Amino acid sequence: MVIKLSTPWEPLHIPPAGPSPIWAKVVAILVVLISISAASNAIYFEVVGFQQITASDDNFSQEHEEMIEELKQSNVKSISIYLGLAVFFSGLITAAFVWSRHEKMLFVGITWSVLKLASDVWIALISGPIIAKYMNSIPGGGDYSWIAKSSAISSSLCGFTMIGILVVLSFMYKVEDQSLGSGFHLNVDEPSIEP
Repeated sequence: MVIKLSTPWEPLHIPPAGPSPIWAKVVAILVVLISISAASNAIYFEVVGFQQITASDDNFSQEHEEMIEELKQSNVKSISIYLGLAVFFSGLITAAFVWSRHEKMLFVGITWSVLKLASDVWIALISGPIIAKYMNSIPGGGDYSWIAKSSAISSSLCGFTMIGILVVLSFMYKVEDQSLGSGFHLNVDEPSIEP
């Protein structure tokens, strides 16, 4: 709708009622990017794994080798591959629901967010102490070992933030409630007809 003003200024454009569809598209693109990063991380660990880390360093210490061996034995690699691929495929479904502003996007979005949150926290809980132990073995590395220890907390904060974004987005586009009104609009002063 365009309102013509009597002044020589530009016409005033009134936006359409309701939230802009751009928000859903931006969040859908964000979900796809997060899903692609989860899949690429899983594929990287499958193809390259921990062997690339050991082969790239000539000054490889005994503690470093022990850390790599510990990570190999902790099944982080095999389970993170499956979780990464599950997050990827469920993320594509979630992005489609969010892009189209489907009424079930809250359920699908929370399912994807919880799966992503669980996989990130699980990997952080398994690998965090191993990396912190390695960092403590390096001179001066103990000052930064708290980063590895706090990775589970930061992963969970990111996951809960994504859940919050999806909840707010779904309520923005929520279809109007189709339930009946309260009944106060009815005329109760009419005489009732009794048989």
